[in-house]
Amino acid sequence: MDLFSNSLEESPLDDVKQHLTQLDGLRETAASAVRNAIDYTLNGSNTGRYSVEELNKTEKTLVGVLFESQMRREFGFPDGETSDIAIAGHDVEVKFSLNEFGWMFGPENFGELCLVAFASEADEVYRFGLIRPVEDYLRSGINRDKKAQLLAEDRDKIDWIIEAGDLPRNILYHMNPEKRDAIMSVEKGTPRIRKLFELHQCEIIDHTCIRTVGYDLSDPIRRVRRGSSSARSHVKKQSLVLLGSDGSKEEAHALGYEIGKEQYVCVPEKEFHEKDVGLPDWYKEN
Repeated sequence: MDLFSNSLEESPLDDVKQHLTQLDGLRETAASAVRNAIDYTLNGSNTGRYSVEELNKTEKTLVGVLFESQMRREFGFPDGETSDIAIAGHDVEVKFSLNEFGWMFGPENFGELCLVAFASEADEVYRFGLIRPVEDYLRSGINRDKKAQLLAEDRDKIDWIIEAGDLPRNILYHMNPEKRDAIMSVEKGTPRIRKLFELHQCEIIDHTCIRTVGYDLSDPIRRVRRGSSSARSHVKKQSLVLLGSDGSKEEAHALGYEIGKEQYVCVPEKEFHEKDVGLPDWYKEN
């Protein structure tokens, strides 16, 4: 018998799969759950961390706990009788990993339905599916807790619900390393935020990125747009226009940038002239 195989009794898996695929907004909610779980664990607003590679083993486990918690809350999944959650009346164990096919299955999981989820910051993708692991002699890769990973030849046993979902971008993670280092090496928070907008032009910057860059400030978002020392005032001296969701969404849209809540984009003034878009009134003021 293979370590992982399909049982003749498929109804629990089919029931759970059908329930999940019929949920409204499943892809968006799952993507948000993964993104929020990673960002909360990184705690960038207090630590300045932006990469999952900076997480220790316990913190990586926490990402999975938070993912399960948000999915449970958003979709109202109750506790299972003997497992993490219940879906469509069936017990389901949740396994999350930041390493592809990195889930560990113990003897308590054999024959039980598992929801397996994975996320990659590098590839900006997440996926999750269902599998029922079946006990066999645990061959190579067994640890002292008698847990084993899914063998390569058995990966096709996963019944994917979402095989390639889009993971919302981690802006700092994907930023040019030289640019990122130039920003994060600035000693204090307010100049660091100014440097972020000065160097990272014509790309959306979200609140998570700003708060991570301004990790030593109590209100880094405020330093973006208010006061003579704000990033907005600073970049204006370089003929850069800092547009945000706080009153400049129309100009951003006209230039081709769709910004959401607490998102910003820094654009050279010349782009307004090239695209025949009027400058914001506040920018034209002395």
